[in-house]
Amino acid sequence: MLDRTRLAYAVFAFALGAAMTYAPASHLDFNLFWYLGGHPGSAYDLEVVRRPDFVGLGATTGPGGFLPFGYPPTLLLLLAPLHLLPIQAAKMLWSGGWCAAFAVTASRDTRWATPLLALSLPLLWCSAIGQTGVMIATLVVAGFQRLDERPRLAGVLLGIAACLKPQALLLAPIVLWGRWPVVRAAVLAAAAAALASLVFGPQLWPQWLLGIPRFTAIVGPTFLKVSPPYLLDGAAWRVVIGAIGLGFAWRERNLTGLLVGNLLCTPYVQAYDLAGFSFLGARSVADARRASAFEVVLGVILIVCAAWPVLTTLYCAGLIGLSLGRSWTARREAKAQTT
Repeated sequence: MLDRTRLAYAVFAFALGAAMTYAPASHLDFNLFWYLGGHPGSAYDLEVVRRPDFVGLGATTGPGGFLPFGYPPTLLLLLAPLHLLPIQAAKMLWSGGWCAAFAVTASRDTRWATPLLALSLPLLWCSAIGQTGVMIATLVVAGFQRLDERPRLAGVLLGIAACLKPQALLLAPIVLWGRWPVVRAAVLAAAAAALASLVFGPQLWPQWLLGIPRFTAIVGPTFLKVSPPYLLDGAAWRVVIGAIGLGFAWRERNLTGLLVGNLLCTPYVQAYDLAGFSFLGARSVADARRASAFEVVLGVILIVCAAWPVLTTLYCAGLIGLSLGRSWTARREAKAQTT
């Protein structure tokens, strides 16, 4: 049961997400989602955006443009019900519903700071264009909140997130190493979702796998990358930054380790994928009485989470520095107690 405060957060977040439907932003991504909900067999056909019935939705890619669907067929399970509604109503329900779910999930840790998530640029942008970032953040945060108390439920949530957007949990095997009940539940949930997606036709899985290089070739030069690997040009930088991400994920083995490690290791990250960092920021602000000034300031910055390679690099550096500082303080206090 939700208490009144969390219910109020949910209503406010739903209204915010639904209102973002009318923001001056392209609805092309969601138009594709809605269209494929009724035409799943066309998910990996680049020509689908040139069909008259798609063009009639009112958002096109422009002359010669493509809009590839890079998600695995499992996402189609969530998109199919959207096509039962008019496209505008479907988008309001999609964006508003996931904003509400994110707010309720986050409020368990962010408490009084939850309304500050309305300032999250990733959340606002994701809601405006109807993308999946808030949905994935909700599933991942909810999973990590339950790692100890309900490991099997945590595994189900993380497994579903992984089969909807695999790159979002790229380092999950490292972070979850040793938590075998969680891992087993995640694998079973992902396998069940994959089997369920066969209702759309088994041919979609090979089409998706074969289409990944094509997807990368199209979106690579087209869309802004916000992840630290794109701060500097060169393989050496990407190897170094990736190694730091792997090391940090192994060291932390928690949500911060996953989010920072993924951001340092994954080349293709969009602004709407960073809602999880806004959650980390609001969680720090909620603990302002016990936190240091650095933690509070970093928390406020992370809530907003403006996305650009130089900024995301600074976010990661701040979170890594904070983790190292806490470890140093804990060791110093432990040493003082033994002397």
